[in-house]
Amino acid sequence: MPSFDQLIMYGVSLFIAMDPFGVMPLYFTAVRSLSVARQNRMLIESFIVSLALGMLFAVGGFWIFKALGMELDDFRIGGGLVFLIIAIQAIMKNDSTAERISAKDRMLFGIVPVAVPGIVGPAVITNLVFITRDSSFLWSILMFTLCLIVTYGILFVARYIIKAIGTKGLMVLSKIFALLLVGMAVMFIRTGLQSLLK
Repeated sequence: MPSFDQLIMYGVSLFIAMDPFGVMPLYFTAVRSLSVARQNRMLIESFIVSLALGMLFAVGGFWIFKALGMELDDFRIGGGLVFLIIAIQAIMKNDSTAERISAKDRMLFGIVPVAVPGIVGPAVITNLVFITRDSSFLWSILMFTLCLIVTYGILFVARYIIKAIGTKGLMVLSKIFALLLVGMAVMFIRTGLQSLLK
């Protein structure tokens, strides 16, 4: 069983990787013209897809990479580089609420891009593989599910959060999450290189 400190680390790293405050502006832009019932239905669909994908990679992700001939340290370094690219893009990008989304695109918006790659992207998949490897797939699924519930809970009240802190405040939160992701990326790359050089 993982220690309490390990569980906290798993939860924090998964939550940062999900980055609900980074997804929120794009999500809110797409759904603000819809009824509350339709917004909730879209989020439920998105949650189910995210949960299914997370379970898939928590259980089989490590074996998928093994079948491809990838060592854990290879994936640790590669995953860290992906983290770093995602984080830099998040820091440098402009406010995504300016994007225009058609009515047709809104029909599947909860799945793509909110669920994938918004919530369950490369950063989350990388975390799930390492949590499963370091503890077990049961702990991986448990921590993923808890973080997913918190993330979608935040999206359920997105309209109130945006009203309270404004779009600029939301951008600041998103940038903070991106900076934390940079730190995670460097840690992944460093530990992977250390293992390879031993």
